[in-house]
Amino acid sequence: MSDETRKPTHDEEEAQIVEPSQEALREPAQETEEAQFEPVEEATTESTEEPAQEKAEEQTEASDQYKSEEHEPFKDKTEKFWDVTRKTLALATFKAGQYRRIVQKKIDLASLHKKISAAHGDLGRIIDEAHEAGVGGILDREDVKNLFERLDEYKQNAAVLEHEIEMIKAEEPEEKHPQE
Repeated sequence: MSDETRKPTHDEEEAQIVEPSQEALREPAQETEEAQFEPVEEATTESTEEPAQEKAEEQTEASDQYKSEEHEPFKDKTEKFWDVTRKTLALATFKAGQYRRIVQKKIDLASLHKKISAAHGDLGRIIDEAHEAGVGGILDREDVKNLFERLDEYKQNAAVLEHEIEMIKAEEPEEKHPQE
């Protein structure tokens, strides 16, 4: 039997299956060598930037949507916080203005009380001088009548100021409702 017509034995068949042929080993090696020598097209920056930019925009949009969904309760809390802060500031401003007006009225009232005290002093001095001089009808004298008129005016102004102070104390702040 010649080698060509002879059937391969079982061992020979296994050897062919297990051991790859030299050609099979050479083919991948040649492909890698050929790949090394082939010019590689370099990607242009434009082509890589556009998809990267689009991808970044998509990620930003997705992130923004996620953040807006996630932070809705946070927005509500901050809006409530700022609303309370704004109302507190408005109330504090109102109270400060109210206090300033009351203090100014009290200063004016104290000034009137000093004038009233001074007028009483003048009236007492005039009465004492008239009594020492033995003059009768002190209340009919013109200077005494002027002092009484001034005292009446001072007392009226003091009453008005005291009423204004009470009115200012009774004021309540206006609540401004935002137009929705």
